[in-house]
Amino acid sequence: MTNRRRYIRSDQHFLVDNRILNRIIDYADLKPTETVIEIGAGSGNLTELLIKNSKKVYAIEKDRSLFRILEDRCSSLPSDRYELIYGDALLLDYPKFDKVVSNIPYSISSEISFKLLKYDFLSGVLMYQLEFARRLLGRVGTKDYGRLTITFSYRTDTEFLEKVPKSAFYPVPEVDSALVRIIPKKHDLKLSYDAKERSDKLEEFFFKFLTAVFTQRRKKLRNAMKNSAHIVGKQYKSEIDAILPLLDDKFGDIIALRPYEISSDRLYELSTAIYDILTKE
Repeated sequence: MTNRRRYIRSDQHFLVDNRILNRIIDYADLKPTETVIEIGAGSGNLTELLIKNSKKVYAIEKDRSLFRILEDRCSSLPSDRYELIYGDALLLDYPKFDKVVSNIPYSISSEISFKLLKYDFLSGVLMYQLEFARRLLGRVGTKDYGRLTITFSYRTDTEFLEKVPKSAFYPVPEVDSALVRIIPKKHDLKLSYDAKERSDKLEEFFFKFLTAVFTQRRKKLRNAMKNSAHIVGKQYKSEIDAILPLLDDKFGDIIALRPYEISSDRLYELSTAIYDILTKE
């Protein structure tokens, strides 16, 4: 602890509770054939356990002082079982991995989470601030429900594993944390080329639509769609006033609600209807 204390910044908190560290390994259900990526390896408390329980670990750390500690700590372990990567996890391209197991730096939780969704992997066990974890799993109509909730429910199966008390960390942070499991949903590989192309375009439009309307989450959806139209695109912005009346019959019930009061399924149906109107020849 003495060496590590010299290098701790005010925003760094290390998981030191061995019981929770071991439960993370249990939750991850690592196989000896699996490759793991760890983002924000810190001083290696979790890294060492990951190396001992998997085929290979890619551990990323951008703090130079901590990286030296990490190198020293792992030096006695088989060198073919790990690769330590010095750099910013937001900027790096990740090597191919089967699972992600990380105590993600809380200041970049959202950015890293969205970046992970771009990769093909089996599952992840991630430590988040408790508040962020609640947003991942927010229920419709609550303050926690939003773009983050919908994006993750669309692309993954997400499970709350356990609340982690602040006392499990050193230095002790001001907030509690939580462990969450994410399992990416698999695409339908049987789709034809045209169907796959349409699916990809609908998804791209849906996420732009979500980003836009949730900037106005407390406005009625009709107003949110108009006020945020510039975020979706030029054509949408120029045509939204003409499109809205065409949606009343099928979507009048939800257009009168606020974005956070509407289920992800209904928002997707609405987004698809708008996309089809915009692309109709």
